[in-house]
Amino acid sequence: MRPNLSLKRSDNSTKHHWCYHISMIDWSTCPAVEQHLGRVSGAWVFAGTRVPISTLFENLEDDASLHEFIEWFPGVTTEQAKAVFEHAARSALEAA
Repeated sequence: MRPNLSLKRSDNSTKHHWCYHISMIDWSTCPAVEQHLGRVSGAWVFAGTRVPISTLFENLEDDASLHEFIEWFPGVTTEQAKAVFEHAARSALEAA
């Protein structure tokens, strides 16, 4: 399986739906990610990389495992991915 590198999905509206929720999260309080307006179109990326966090969710949605994602994107650590999951979960609970 090849990693999904796209930032936007147009082939399935339900897959694009999660992207809206990710953009609604305040990622500025997550230490595992960073944003630079002049890099990767200002997308939130894993700290120290150019890998957008949306890429993690897209690949998992396409049935990739976390292990595979880390293998495909060696700049991203397991700890960073877990921090992103935890931050997203906390944000979802706060919004509920």
